[in-house]
Amino acid sequence: MRVDWGRGDDPTTFAAPFPVPSVALDHPTWSTDMWRGATWINMNYLIVIGLRKHGRLAEADRLVQATVNHVAKYYQQFGVIFEFYDARGIIPPTQCHRKGPVPQRYDVRAKMSAIRDYHWTAALVASLLLKTPTPRRNFASTGAWITSKSTS
Repeated sequence: MRVDWGRGDDPTTFAAPFPVPSVALDHPTWSTDMWRGATWINMNYLIVIGLRKHGRLAEADRLVQATVNHVAKYYQQFGVIFEFYDARGIIPPTQCHRKGPVPQRYDVRAKMSAIRDYHWTAALVASLLLKTPTPRRNFASTGAWITSKSTS
């Protein structure tokens, strides 16, 4: 059985700079507001599992790398891991809408608006890193990237 990725390789729909948006980029309701177009790590994780299950290892590895790189980019910038991200990679997670527009300037110390230190995201990124059969990147506490080979 072959899974049809459908419009998954179309940059106007689901092949976003930070794949995979929860709503196609060209859909009139697309936005950065939670499930209206933002990229969620939990969904990417499930897509990676499906791609691997159907032998689409190169596609799965590309999605893992894109996911890890984008989460790391904003971790380096803000020092926290977020719940969801702008699929276009333009708006930082601190400015993505959460059930409506951002009410005020983002304060990383406040536990409101964009969810920070989101453990589901952290756990799934760790799982993606541990199960990736290609070279993976680990973010060291010093802020340096370390390339290593997975044993799995």
